[in-house]
Amino acid sequence: MYLACSTLCFDQLPLAVAVERIMQLGLDTFELGCIEEWAHASPWELVEDRGVPVRQIRQIQEQTETRVIALNCGFQVRRPEQEKTLVETMSAFARELGVEIVTIPAPEAGVGVEEGARRLQQAAKAAAGMGRTLCVETHVGRLTETPDGALSLLEKVPGLGLTLDPSHYVSKGVKETEWQALYPRVKQVHIRDAGGPEHLLQTRMGQGEMPFEAVVKGLKGSGYEGALVIEYLRPEKLGLTEDYPVAAEITSLKERLGPLVG
Repeated sequence: MYLACSTLCFDQLPLAVAVERIMQLGLDTFELGCIEEWAHASPWELVEDRGVPVRQIRQIQEQTETRVIALNCGFQVRRPEQEKTLVETMSAFARELGVEIVTIPAPEAGVGVEEGARRLQQAAKAAAGMGRTLCVETHVGRLTETPDGALSLLEKVPGLGLTLDPSHYVSKGVKETEWQALYPRVKQVHIRDAGGPEHLLQTRMGQGEMPFEAVVKGLKGSGYEGALVIEYLRPEKLGLTEDYPVAAEITSLKERLGPLVG
């Protein structure tokens, strides 16, 4: 197990600068944000052209001596077949970058589990066909917003992995013991402090209730050897009233997690 950082932590910066900031914070691996109308690569633009972004990212990695280890994707589709196109595109993009994990949003919470699973079966098959692992993230407003919902979806889709973001559970008062059954299905992790008196999706380090020790112990117990991706977003992106620089929180979380994963 090792530490990485999401480029979304520095979403307001160009990708090259964001990766440089990550490197300056002592982290040499990063997860690339590929979220439509946000940062740092547009899935729909990648459908049209992957060559230029691939060359740019390779150059950034060489210049900063860093390595991209996963893609965190977000997009909107109007027709189910568009999702398959996007997953195929992002899987091809991942293959060209030497990345295994491709995370996409789980279906919305209002979608039936059977329908959601049917859609994801096609997507997971498309990713597997390119040698990539497709994951869905635990996230409020999605079929994965509860541990039971996430597990039900995973059980219905062969080959589908889970990107565990426990902040979406902690902020809702869900205890770590309630998501322990998910650990064997985890392929990627997003992490930050969360919860606290106001049940926030993100808090400053030490002000929330994230059970860091228990999470790392549970992941180790399931044989997880992947990344813990630090994902401290600018507070305004989450609608938080308190503003603070994320770099200090990244450093604090790195110092907290380092001894646990070492």
